[in-house]
Amino acid sequence: MKPSVAVYLVLAIASGLGLVGKMPLLKRVLPWSPVFLILIMSVALLLPLFWAIALRFKQVISVLTIAALGISFFIMFPKVEKLHQIGRGSDQPDCVIVAGTEMMSGHWPYQRDKMWTKNPMSCGPGWVAIQAPIIARLDYRWDLAILWALSLAGIIFALGWDWASEVITLSALCPGVWLAASDGTDFLTFGICITALFLLSSRFRTARWAWAMGVGLVAQFRFPTLLVPSFMTKQLGTKWSVVATAIAFSFQGIFLFWNAPSFISDGPLHVISKFTHMHLLSTRLLPVLVEILIPLIVSAAVAMWIDVHPRTESEWTVLAYLTLVLGLPAIFDLIAKVHSNVNLISALGLWEGGLWLTACLPLAALLLTSSMRADRVGCLSDVNA
Repeated sequence: MKPSVAVYLVLAIASGLGLVGKMPLLKRVLPWSPVFLILIMSVALLLPLFWAIALRFKQVISVLTIAALGISFFIMFPKVEKLHQIGRGSDQPDCVIVAGTEMMSGHWPYQRDKMWTKNPMSCGPGWVAIQAPIIARLDYRWDLAILWALSLAGIIFALGWDWASEVITLSALCPGVWLAASDGTDFLTFGICITALFLLSSRFRTARWAWAMGVGLVAQFRFPTLLVPSFMTKQLGTKWSVVATAIAFSFQGIFLFWNAPSFISDGPLHVISKFTHMHLLSTRLLPVLVEILIPLIVSAAVAMWIDVHPRTESEWTVLAYLTLVLGLPAIFDLIAKVHSNVNLISALGLWEGGLWLTACLPLAALLLTSSMRADRVGCLSDVNA
């Protein structure tokens, strides 16, 4: 089995494992019998294994996928949001909604008291800034639809419809995509946005300044993804990769200057204490700037060196990094959920890691199709042509 196929299948199936534990919730959202739901769930988890067959019907599947995404955003997502009344559902959409609404009002965006879960807010300021105007004028459903429409248009523009339909089809086979689309999590949306920017910066180098700005904002999705621009050095070029990285880092400095204690405890930097179970950062401005920015700058330099190394396959570095920084926490979260629940089914129902992995799925689909086309035409560098 080729590495690109193995990576795609592992991410595709793992992203949908949470479906197994969500049977009680699915009964509330979908008026189907339990037997039918189990059958649908089983088929969904095995669907990625039939990727080669599905590609024969890519033109039809891709069109149906785009229509189904609209249904997920405008019909399924509002139903899932109502599950908050019984204390279930993700608070990831609400992070963007609350932060975006407060940001457009000129207020401090990280106000966890306005979250329905009262949890700290992980979404980065640049990522919120992109979406805040849409949320203020329309709502989160339209925000998802517009970001997806722009990203898919960029992918089609960069690859052409034939290749793009393969990427869309492979993404559609992943059960986690539909769980995430109905749930409204921004992990999947981040994945499609960064895939579009990856392709556009590879194909249309004369507009690198625009792609660098986009990457610098989108990379602020979560604190660990701040290094994504550094792993796109071959796509953006060294100068513009540095610019994108500087944009991402500068936003962190600005918001730390605005309200360092809240940015650390209630905002994106809370993930450091969440996963280390230690309070490693100072709450004073100057010390925390040193504690955050110096390691980030050093890490960015190392990432750029890795990306431009002659032996590095530049098409793999972004996906490899995202899989590492999202996959490891997903595994740790699953272990913690298993330890704190009486059975595996209950643990999977509360496991968030599958949704985190959806950020990797569009890139995994792209690289699988790139690998297939390279086998057919003998040109692996098509994506960077």
